[in-house]
Amino acid sequence: PEVDTLDSSLTHIVASEVQILDAYLLFRDHNASAINNRIDWGHLELKHLDIIGKNLRVLGDTVTCDLEKAQFIDHSGFALDKFAGKVRYDPEYIIVEDTKIESGESDINGRIAFKYKDINDFAEFNEKIKMNHKLEESHLKLEDLSWFAEELAGLNLEVTISGQVSGRVENLKCKDLDITIDENTRFQGDVTLDGLPNIDHTFITLDINRLTSTKAELDRIPIPPFYAGQTINTPPTFTDLGTMSFQGNFIGFINDF
Repeated sequence: PEVDTLDSSLTHIVASEVQILDAYLLFRDHNASAINNRIDWGHLELKHLDIIGKNLRVLGDTVTCDLEKAQFIDHSGFALDKFAGKVRYDPEYIIVEDTKIESGESDINGRIAFKYKDINDFAEFNEKIKMNHKLEESHLKLEDLSWFAEELAGLNLEVTISGQVSGRVENLKCKDLDITIDENTRFQGDVTLDGLPNIDHTFITLDINRLTSTKAELDRIPIPPFYAGQTINTPPTFTDLGTMSFQGNFIGFINDF
């Protein structure tokens, strides 16, 4: 009988160290339309790609590696300054424990996991990729996320965040969130977002364990469309309230606030 020498189950590779320096990677999905000015999972062009790792193991269709550093610049302009962690890839999951990501002015720590039926599902990330992330204390400049969701362009807001994020982008669930903005604004609770990345048509469910802020800081929070530079405008009487605290629930769209 003929032997299928391409059977991935026969593959077994072990390497104590891996270095790929100043590489170029091109990926094109000719069945997907190109997207400009942000990350396009169906049309990647990575330049100055560096990958440094240890304990690489390829067993069949599963790859594990202690990734010390990965960095690149995509043709869209997005730059990944550092990506490190304990990586596992198989036909259904990408999981990175002890994650460390640095890009722009953002610094993300924790565990990230992506579930998919086929690796080509990344070309339709928002609809097909399920996430299960656990964020340890991380610093995000939300405008950095506009590389993945153009609706966030102009959202010039810096936050410190921890919590769990799960589901697809279009139906996102966030539990045990702890978000700090500015000096006195802090949110603790759960959030469900149904309809992203179109923020204007996203149905929001907030279960607020504790929300604190001041009038001055609320008035600095941007509202969509973020590129217009508009912010929340609270009543003048809020000044007399000093630091405000709220506990409760909210259900509706962002313009219902």
